[in-house]
Amino acid sequence: MSAILFAAALLAQAPEPPPVVDGYRWARKPTMAEFMRLYPRRAIHLGQGGKALMSCKVRSDGTLRDCVIADLYGSDPAFGPATIALVGLFRMRAPEGQTLAEGGEVRIPITWQVPR
Repeated sequence: MSAILFAAALLAQAPEPPPVVDGYRWARKPTMAEFMRLYPRRAIHLGQGGKALMSCKVRSDGTLRDCVIADLYGSDPAFGPATIALVGLFRMRAPEGQTLAEGGEVRIPITWQVPR
């Protein structure tokens, strides 16, 4: 099973992702404060944003494993490690009445934006 799930560096300003995407629901996603703690300091200083596409397997408990950066866009390569550092902050769940299957795949595009 694969799903496209969306996250943004400024979650408070970004629209909520759909509650169900290809069978997955968000159980937890990073807060804006958590994104900002991981934002590459050099990129903040230079006012740079970036985008990364992270691909992960979903465990039956909703945590993510075997995450890799599938694509990285932006001028600072530090966005790759910063994106991987978010892994422990995501949790997935199945729709009501269903169970998460071990090994499902999610692809999570992350947009890093410097707050204004």
